[in-house]
Amino acid sequence: MVWLAQGWGRGDFSSRACVFFDFDGTVANTVDGIKRTARDTLLARGLSDEEIGDVGCVIGPAFPGAFEQVYGMSAEEAEAVTEDYRRRYDLLGPGAYAAYGGVPELLERLRAAGRWLCLTTSKRQDLVTRQATENGLVGLFDRVIGQRGPGHDTKPLLVGESIEAAGGDPARCVMVGDRFHDAEGAEENGIPCVGVTWGAGTADELAAAGAAALVDTPGELAALLLGERDMTVSPLARPLR
Repeated sequence: MVWLAQGWGRGDFSSRACVFFDFDGTVANTVDGIKRTARDTLLARGLSDEEIGDVGCVIGPAFPGAFEQVYGMSAEEAEAVTEDYRRRYDLLGPGAYAAYGGVPELLERLRAAGRWLCLTTSKRQDLVTRQATENGLVGLFDRVIGQRGPGHDTKPLLVGESIEAAGGDPARCVMVGDRFHDAEGAEENGIPCVGVTWGAGTADELAAAGAAALVDTPGELAALLLGERDMTVSPLARPLR
C-alpha cells in the first residue's frame, strides 16, 4: 500500500519528471556491509559492543561527520576512524552493494516513461559511481551526485545541486530515500520526499522527518511515481512500525 501524508495527492508525484534516489538502503542493499564494517572498525578502536550500540545510525550522514554525530568523536578522531573504515569497506565485493530486488525494474520503467533520474547520495561520488557500475545500474541514471570532499557532503546541498542539474525547477523534482536525512534534505529545498521502508530507516523516522509519502516495495514506488490508477492509497495516519 502507498501511504500519503496530509495535503499530498497521487498527482503530486506522478507529475514530477525528475526523480532523485539515495543509494545506500534505497537503491542498493548496502546496510549489512556498512554496519559490519563500521562495527569492526569501532571495535578495533577500542569501543565495546555496549558503547557501539546501534551502529546502523551511521548510515545516512556523510563520513567522517557520521562518527562525530553518533559517537561524539572529535573531528580528528572521526577522520582517523573514517580512514580505517574506508580501507576495510573498499575490500568488500559487489555482493555488499547489490541492488534490491525490483529496483532495476523500477528504474527501467521510470526511464521508459521519460523520467530524468539522479543518484543523490552522501556517499563519495567516486565510490558510488564504481558501485553502481559494478551492480549494473549506473547506465539507468542521468547523473550521479555524491560527496566530493569536506563541505560538499550534506543532503540539503546535494539535493540542491541535483535540482540545478535537473533544470533548476523544484516543482519538477522528487526525492526518494530511506533515512530522515533524505526527507530533511528534500524539505529544505522545497521538494517532497517519498520514504522507502526497506532500507536502514523506519516508517516512524521518515514520517517524523516530513516524508510526503511512504512505500513498502519498489512496485508501489513505481505505481506512485507513474500515477497508476490501480494502486491502493491510504492516509499517512496509521500506527507506524
